[in-house]
Amino acid sequence: MSEPTPHDPKSLVGQIIGQYRIVAFLGAGGMAEVYVGEHTDPELGRRVAIKALLPEYCRRPAIVDRFMNEARALGRIRHPGVVDIYEVDQLPDGRVCLVMELLRGETLGAHVARRGRLPPAEAAAIAIQIASAMHAAHSERIIHRDLKPDNVFVQSEADGLHVRVLDFGVAKLLDGAGPVYTATKTTLGTAVYMAPEQFRSSRDVDARADVYALGCVLFEMLTAQPPYPARTVVEQMRSHAFDPVPSAAQIAGVPAALDGVLTRMLAKSRDDRYGSMVEVIEALSAAVGVASGFDADGATEVSDPPEMEATRGESAQVTAATPRGGGSSWWPLIVVLIAVGAAVAGALALR
Repeated sequence: MSEPTPHDPKSLVGQIIGQYRIVAFLGAGGMAEVYVGEHTDPELGRRVAIKALLPEYCRRPAIVDRFMNEARALGRIRHPGVVDIYEVDQLPDGRVCLVMELLRGETLGAHVARRGRLPPAEAAAIAIQIASAMHAAHSERIIHRDLKPDNVFVQSEADGLHVRVLDFGVAKLLDGAGPVYTATKTTLGTAVYMAPEQFRSSRDVDARADVYALGCVLFEMLTAQPPYPARTVVEQMRSHAFDPVPSAAQIAGVPAALDGVLTRMLAKSRDDRYGSMVEVIEALSAAVGVASGFDADGATEVSDPPEMEATRGESAQVTAATPRGGGSSWWPLIVVLIAVGAAVAGALALR
């Protein structure tokens, strides 16, 4: 009996997927691979990311369902801070794929690793953008459940840093629009950023679990470390559930007002946290002394604090200078894909 032909992702280059021709293979993460697609109409010329599960995972219904869960979630959210999905299609080999917006930039995790502690006003401004995007998701009754630096993409534009929230693969759709593949006592998410109640059951979480996760992300932006840097899932669970909320003021000299907002976001009981992302936006804006510009439609414009203005030019310059591999401008997306795959793999490992 002959061995099956090894999968060669580059063999798909030149193939037509719906309205797009595959022009390049970007790379593969733990669960999926991604290609660059270009619209077949040269007048349009739009480029997209085409994300498909690796062949070995297409035979596992739970993983395929989770893949489609991301499509359902992204298809319902309309917000500039959430990556756009254009359509669901099939590759020539029959694998389902998502046609998505193609991004340039770096993950927030890479951004913090490169720059270290962010100035308080800049970190708060990024958190406000994330909160605005999550408010749009919550308004559609979608809970992310895996908000973390590697699931946030940072783009440097002429008017400053813009963030996009990624990877809704383990999102919870509260109104039952599409199945939620979570048993009552199943844990989904990334332990470093999970609310205490999420360790007990991912099914029973609400928007306040995302508030907690955003608090962990903000803490890491301000201190260059997570609030509870334990080594194992068990240690993480104990720390999130029982350890006192660490003081970003003591670790990194964060202003008391902003440290107070963090403390409430990271409260052990969800009843003690902010009840919505709108409340988070208002609290963060007040803590750093800026007008949030938040409106009922979820759009948020934040005026630039002085210390953020001072870092903006440096950030844009470094981001523009970081392409690797022969000058390719697409390498940062590969980092995102690996993070996405790792997130899904980690979630499955916790089941």
